[in-house]
Amino acid sequence: MYLYVNEYMFCVFIFLMFQTIPESVFNNQLKHLQEMLTASGGARSESKRSIQLIPPDTNLKDSQPNTVGWDDEMNTEQYKQKKIFMFSGVNPEKRVEMVANLERLGASVIDSIHFDTSSTHLLCLTLARNEKTLASMSAGNWILHESYVDKCVAQKKFVDEETFEFGNPKFSENIHTEYEKENNRLAAAHYWRKEVARRGYGAFHDMRFIVVAQKREPLIHVLEAGDGMVVDESPPFKKAIHATHCLLDLKYIDNFEDFIPLAQQGIYCVNTLFVSDYLTRPDANIRDFIIPYFLDYYNS
Repeated sequence: MYLYVNEYMFCVFIFLMFQTIPESVFNNQLKHLQEMLTASGGARSESKRSIQLIPPDTNLKDSQPNTVGWDDEMNTEQYKQKKIFMFSGVNPEKRVEMVANLERLGASVIDSIHFDTSSTHLLCLTLARNEKTLASMSAGNWILHESYVDKCVAQKKFVDEETFEFGNPKFSENIHTEYEKENNRLAAAHYWRKEVARRGYGAFHDMRFIVVAQKREPLIHVLEAGDGMVVDESPPFKKAIHATHCLLDLKYIDNFEDFIPLAQQGIYCVNTLFVSDYLTRPDANIRDFIIPYFLDYYNS
């Protein structure tokens, strides 16, 4: 009975707390509840830990004011994306100086011969068709002319990247590169940075690749940077395979017949050059990339 009354009284108390009633009425009801508690508990009430019912105090302050600083005026600079730079084709001596300047400005630098998925910016003198450039495209990273660092040093802060971004309509007219006439590759650098940011995933999203090539690692890095998946399969193909593309290094393949089962499953057998070609021509028809030997298998 004691437990039942306790539970009943507690529920009534909670109900009263959330009602809009005069304070005098609330206190009378509270006193009545406390008398009921004393009467119902008898001698046992002395041996139990009492629960003090405290009426709501309208003067109480917030128990955790500004605990995590959400209500404080924020310094928006600290919430900006951390800049993590990589280099491609930059003179080694100049790179040492650039690393020091970038770190002094508050950025991080990854000095690696392979693309790193944590990077956000690639600095280069020319827009070459190599692993770092293609992986940066597929990941949607900034690809900037190396003079960007000089401008930041002069301004003593990071400046707007767009006038140094390859392919960007705002690219400075004062910067000359070897690839001014290769409009597709230049345009791709800017296109994928905007496109990946817009849709939220990389250039090879929803594509599953079988890679048959002598130099697999650079291709895999580019594909995975763009959210593509690599399927670890190789001839002979005697079962159904969940893949969308098979990249074939034509200099490395001895017998095309080994890959007919893939074509019969509807897996696109394409040259390894598909990776760079797709990045520069994302709207092209997939048939443009299929190795001629396999074309008939996709006609049905």
